[in-house]
Amino acid sequence: MAYFEECLKRFDKLPADFRNKVGSLEVFEKIEEIEKEHGIDLKFLVILVAIGELGLKDIPEYLQNRFKLAEEDAYEIRDQIISEVFQLTEDLDGAIYTVLKTETEVINIFREGLAELLKNKIIESSIIEDYNEAIFYWLSKDGLLQESLSKSLLANQESILSARLLFEDKDVAGTISNWLKDFIKTNGSEIFNDLVLAQYLSTSANAKKLNSEDKNLVRKVLKLYRSLAFFPESMENLAISDWQIIPYDKSENNHQEMRDVLDDEETQTQTKIQTSVAPSKSLRPVKPVMSVKFKAPATPVNNETSTLFELQDALKSYTPDSLEHKAVAQEIERLNKKKKIK
Repeated sequence: MAYFEECLKRFDKLPADFRNKVGSLEVFEKIEEIEKEHGIDLKFLVILVAIGELGLKDIPEYLQNRFKLAEEDAYEIRDQIISEVFQLTEDLDGAIYTVLKTETEVINIFREGLAELLKNKIIESSIIEDYNEAIFYWLSKDGLLQESLSKSLLANQESILSARLLFEDKDVAGTISNWLKDFIKTNGSEIFNDLVLAQYLSTSANAKKLNSEDKNLVRKVLKLYRSLAFFPESMENLAISDWQIIPYDKSENNHQEMRDVLDDEETQTQTKIQTSVAPSKSLRPVKPVMSVKFKAPATPVNNETSTLFELQDALKSYTPDSLEHKAVAQEIERLNKKKKIK
């Protein structure tokens, strides 16, 4: 209960303009439409996202854990929440969690920011995750975006390597565009597998002379090209959670195991807030990274009844048409149903 109340208090402290947008009648109606369609409660989840306690990329895992949903359903709900709820709030920045990179940001990164994402070892994997989340989201919304991004990728003049290469009897710079042109000239423009990629890196005139680190950079460029240009075929046989356009090593991730923030068996909470500073302002704004740790109490406590009383008392603090009031009411209903099942 303490954690539930703390989240509501943090929501109340958000800027009034933003809070009123998230808590508007229009947003209420959108949330309830999604809830009715899928038969689950989402109001507290919206609060968690609004205060930065739950990232967009974590919503599917949260929904799968809490409501035992299929992966495809969890991602569909996440996309609905982004589109129907948070796309109505255009002023998310600074202290407020940046919900989704815009389509313009995605387009710009393919024009002039890919080399930095692929080359920079300091950039956190979560930054690339954010771009991948946005790419897939906007691909689903804009039927022409895939072709546009593919053209931008093939025309990208950023240098990925200082080493030059020989292309059509000309000495050219080691740009993303030139490496892709060399690969396509050697292997054609059809979708390719990892074996073809490995053969190119080990036997082609330009790639075989590279050291292992430089080969890895070219490998990333070619994987990016395959993932984007041949999507969705390129993602066949992969779980949605493993989809990537911009490649990165998931082992670099240090995400905490996702827990159900409303699990009554884990009542003691500790919130650790870290500030993640991106190495380049061109990539993303600074945003808080939230990781929530949960610890079981030292002695078992049956606190459902007291929690219900506290929630019913807290309900009086909010106006009936507020998002907080509806979230508390939803939690009271959930706990009452749980008691009846027992």
